[in-house]
Amino acid sequence: MSRRDTALFALFALFAGALVYLGARPDSAYAMGGSAAAFANLPSFLHTVAFAIAIALCFEMRTARWLAALAWGSVEVIAELLQLLPSPPVQFAGFRLQWTFDRLDVVACVCGLLVALLVLNKLERE
Repeated sequence: MSRRDTALFALFALFAGALVYLGARPDSAYAMGGSAAAFANLPSFLHTVAFAIAIALCFEMRTARWLAALAWGSVEVIAELLQLLPSPPVQFAGFRLQWTFDRLDVVACVCGLLVALLVLNKLERE
């Protein structure tokens, strides 16, 4: 797998995650309804895969790539864990910002990081 192919894989993962996220949000105009529950954690997985790979590809050295991917995976997990805190009374564009913690999102982020590391490892071996 070349760097170009790896970058395209990351871009595809990001695009797919965005589409699922748009369809899975209950207040979205594109919501899929009850079938969306099966895909609820997929955006967290795909987002982690895409950005971990994209950020890692900015570096030439293997160690720097792995550290960059691990750093992004850590940011994703920390962002999910911060949702354990109470939602702030903030409004944005007329919507009240509110988050809910889902431990499966944490699992999805960790799995996404592992997939990103596997893809980066495959890139290094070729």
